[in-house]
Amino acid sequence: MIDTANLNAPAAVRGATGLRRVGALLLFIVLVWVLSWLLSLAVNLPFYIGLFFFALFGLMIGAAAFRVGEANRPVRRGVYTGTAIIVIVTWGVAMWHESTRFPAQMADEAISAAKTIGERTAREYRDYIASQVVDFVDKSYPPGGTIGYMRWASTDAAIRRADIDGLRRDIDNTQSKLGWTIRAALSFLLLAWGVASQTLPLCKEPGTEQEEDDEESGGTEDVDDAGQAEKLSEQRS
Repeated sequence: MIDTANLNAPAAVRGATGLRRVGALLLFIVLVWVLSWLLSLAVNLPFYIGLFFFALFGLMIGAAAFRVGEANRPVRRGVYTGTAIIVIVTWGVAMWHESTRFPAQMADEAISAAKTIGERTAREYRDYIASQVVDFVDKSYPPGGTIGYMRWASTDAAIRRADIDGLRRDIDNTQSKLGWTIRAALSFLLLAWGVASQTLPLCKEPGTEQEEDDEESGGTEDVDDAGQAEKLSEQRS
């Protein structure tokens, strides 16, 4: 949709508006990156408490996206597609952060379980196990990387002594394969709800939400007035 008001504005005003939009977009990208990293940390909180932050940060990301597109309301096309892209990218980046920390976490578990690590130092042993974990996921769960990690976490969630040379005992993921799958699905749904609740109003004319609120409050007031009138009539009779 062409913003005719912006086209008729002076060049300096249009330039300032363009800069604000670029700044808002850059801020939005940084916000998505930082919050995705924080979400990847929140998944390790006990009792699925971290799921709360997917809804909360989804609201924040959706609000930022709303500010970027607010000047073009009502947006007739691309809102649903854009919302889906935001959710998938944010959730995917969070999962990427989680998968990149996974080898080091498994190595820390291996060190804590090992009674002896041979002639290696603790750091050398940790780096060795971490690299072996990466190789194991890449070979056993193609295409490896983040997708391979997701396949491993949802179908096995354990690394056994036979899988990696030098491992002293079997190592389990912090969550069972069923628990991880449920958590991953809920985190996606909560993030989608948070983002969509803020971005979908871009489809509406400005002020529509306030009019709807006024109608709802007006309807409530009418019901209250009717109730009070009925009580007064009963008292008089």
